[in-house]
Amino acid sequence: MQGETLTDTTPVIRKEFSSLNVERPEAITIHTIDWLISKLLDKSCIRPKSENKLKKRTSIMQNHGFRKYFETSARLAGMDSLLIDRCMGHKT
Repeated sequence: MQGETLTDTTPVIRKEFSSLNVERPEAITIHTIDWLISKLLDKSCIRPKSENKLKKRTSIMQNHGFRKYFETSARLAGMDSLLIDRCMGHKT
């Protein structure tokens, strides 16, 4: 720990970590998260790549597919159902 004070507004994923700028973390943008998830889904072959290079859409919705993959993997790993629901943002 570098002396950072965690609050409700502290970003979970930040742009960069600098011990000189501990108290003013800058969160990455939604666009960056979207791009990272898209690249990971393509590299991991969880989602098939689109045959049409101009068409960006695929048969599996990006974030929905990622969420379902997480849920299935967590259940197969024996994770508690209540904890899975909490991680997915469901009301318990």
